[in-house]
Amino acid sequence: MLITLIVMPAAAALLLSFASKTEERVLYWLIIAASLVPFLMVMQAWPNFLSPGAAEPMVSLSETRDWIPAIGAAFSLGLDGL
Repeated sequence: MLITLIVMPAAAALLLSFASKTEERVLYWLIIAASLVPFLMVMQAWPNFLSPGAAEPMVSLSETRDWIPAIGAAFSLGLDGL
């Protein structure tokens, strides 16, 4: 999910940069949709950050993917609430 939250807005911005500027109304709604989807994903993840103790260290959301398996390299991403 974290990788999607990073890639989706960047991909949408890239695709929308090639969109026709003559159809402003359509472009407006595409921009709204491209912004709303990641926002809804964040709202879905929000309850994971509600912890009983504010001082306890935690990583609420994390994702790890193999990057270059031949050398044991991995891509790891974590969100700790800061």
